[in-house]
Amino acid sequence: MFPLGVLNKKNTVNQSLTVVLLHLSGTVGAIDYTDSSPYSRTFTNNSGTPLLANNPIASRVSLQISSGGEYIETDDAPSLSLGSSDFTIEFFATPSSITGVSFWLERWFGGGVFSYQLYANNDNSLHFDLRGVTQSQLLLDAPANSITNNYRNHIAIVRSGNTITMYINGVAVASGAFVGAVVDTTNPLAVGRNINGYIDEFRIRKEAMYLANFTPPTSPFTY
Repeated sequence: MFPLGVLNKKNTVNQSLTVVLLHLSGTVGAIDYTDSSPYSRTFTNNSGTPLLANNPIASRVSLQISSGGEYIETDDAPSLSLGSSDFTIEFFATPSSITGVSFWLERWFGGGVFSYQLYANNDNSLHFDLRGVTQSQLLLDAPANSITNNYRNHIAIVRSGNTITMYINGVAVASGAFVGAVVDTTNPLAVGRNINGYIDEFRIRKEAMYLANFTPPTSPFTY
């Protein structure tokens, strides 16, 4: 069954459209960054210490990050390029607090060619910055207090055709036109740099999963 707002285009699911799928669960103290997508990417823990812990808000084990030096990343691969296709980037974010700039995900860090990043400022505003081949930049801005501390916020960035929309907890909060391909980069995909809080159910899928306001999923993703 699909949540309200999800478009089921076919009778069968094309598993290969999911290019990253991290449940980020497990047991406390156990490092498990298994990518359950068909690509089985290897994610590495930049801090070298266990980052899984109980998330009291979600009542489950999640990826906990509490330092700017902690994040996970995977190397560049052709399948990570968003190109001109539809896509959905989504995850649950439970910030404990936001100070400075918190990068929930990015293919930006490390220099070189910038592609995209999703970050929050210390006023709890949320921003998606995307660079294009034809169109130089799209910046989506959700206003202050768009995400809530100590709450499991569902965040989704969806491209459908030439429109990109940011949803927070199933509600569209910003959208803009974007034409052409997303700039490709050799930078890794980094998750959770400089955040203080929890992340779980992180997915990148090359399909527009939500076309209108929707009820966020309540079960782990199966594809």
